[in-house]
Amino acid sequence: MNDMIQLNPEERTELDLMTARFAEFVASLTGDEDFIQVDAEKGKEVREYNQKREDILNKARKRAFNQILEQSPDLVLNDFMSRVSALIDNAFASRENKNQLLDRTAMSDTISIELKYHLDYLRQHRKNEYGDALTFLNNLLSDTNRFTDDIEDAGLEDKPAETSTRSNNPSVFMSTTDSISNYAFSKQHPTENNEVSVNTGRDFNTILSINYDALEGEGITMSGKRLTDYDRMVHDSILTLYYEGKNRYITPSMVYHVMTGNYSARISKKQTDQITQSFQKLSRIHVIIDETNNRPGAAFRQFHEESALIQAVYTKVRMNGAEVNCLEIITTPTLLRYALQKHQITRSDIALFRIDGVERVSTDFLIVQKYLWRRISAMKNPRSKVSHTILFSTLYRTLDMDERNITGTAERNKKKAVRDDVKLILDTWLRMNWIKGYNFIIIKGKQYNSVEIYLAGDTPGAEGTKSLPN
Repeated sequence: MNDMIQLNPEERTELDLMTARFAEFVASLTGDEDFIQVDAEKGKEVREYNQKREDILNKARKRAFNQILEQSPDLVLNDFMSRVSALIDNAFASRENKNQLLDRTAMSDTISIELKYHLDYLRQHRKNEYGDALTFLNNLLSDTNRFTDDIEDAGLEDKPAETSTRSNNPSVFMSTTDSISNYAFSKQHPTENNEVSVNTGRDFNTILSINYDALEGEGITMSGKRLTDYDRMVHDSILTLYYEGKNRYITPSMVYHVMTGNYSARISKKQTDQITQSFQKLSRIHVIIDETNNRPGAAFRQFHEESALIQAVYTKVRMNGAEVNCLEIITTPTLLRYALQKHQITRSDIALFRIDGVERVSTDFLIVQKYLWRRISAMKNPRSKVSHTILFSTLYRTLDMDERNITGTAERNKKKAVRDDVKLILDTWLRMNWIKGYNFIIIKGKQYNSVEIYLAGDTPGAEGTKSLPN
């Protein structure tokens, strides 16, 4: 029992009596009978014992926390960090099998219970320190020398998932559109020097640092040490499921459903592996966003975050009646927290991404679709000066065609496939009245150069509105 639980004599006596009676009850069971799975009457006795025991322990935890609070609210964060470290150290030292790693999810649950009052207080009264507490916790839980990501390695392959939940299907897709998000997922981010100053508006020069070191030795495929457009699509899908759908537990199939706008779509093994690998990248890549050096009086100048892009752990839950491995989101993702402060979030009906009659689409199709969606969403902003012309060369770069070494006949076929995808996507949005028209621009008689988008309020002759499709 940890030192947060300081029982008084009356509580100690009551708990000892309860435990003795419960031990007699367990001893009365015969054979290999599992006392949790016995008849309803005995099951009720088990639940009552657990509830009474937890009530006593929780009262002691609250009393101990109040003593810290009475000394000074400034001590809460440091006390939380000290106790988290002690809990993990004790759990690691007391393992029966010294070759076995700790189960990250179980440890996270223990900390959430034992230090509930610390977390509740910081969340309600000291939001910045609450973020620091979660970052500190996530960093400790990310120690692969003590914790396992693979549930099988923790010896839990035969253990039923203790958490039961249901997935919620969001009706809206969202994306962070601030300068930091755009830069984090662009090819512009340096690979040698991971720190860069990003112009995020008047009087703002925000420091963005992305550290990929945690990926080393994990067998995670990287493309030039950077986050790709595919990673951004997975990232936005996680944000959508977490923020719009209120899902804490997220599976690859849930992400695929949001990507495609089709909640009955079937995910392939290859797509599952792609999304899982992106999960690993997003939960291990460490970022620093620092606006603390902006001019005095500038809004958000106090924003400072050091954490994984997605602070999450891998776990097993019973979801919609079936056991699944999934990502458990610990706290609001870093880029989402930043974008919410900036009020730079784009949202659209998720039905925009569903292509009628198409059950399964390629990864490249989804990347092109999301790029077009972000560009057209920006065009729709009345304050935006985004061009209504989208170059095909930009789409080809988005798909990393140069890095994939697609040349010759394969290159011509791929470019034609991209143009066909663009037509299918824009025709869908035209039928849904999300755009008013589009026009492929051909130069030198046959070379497709760009596509111009026609939106409500555009006038013929303006950029991006030269003609409507036949």
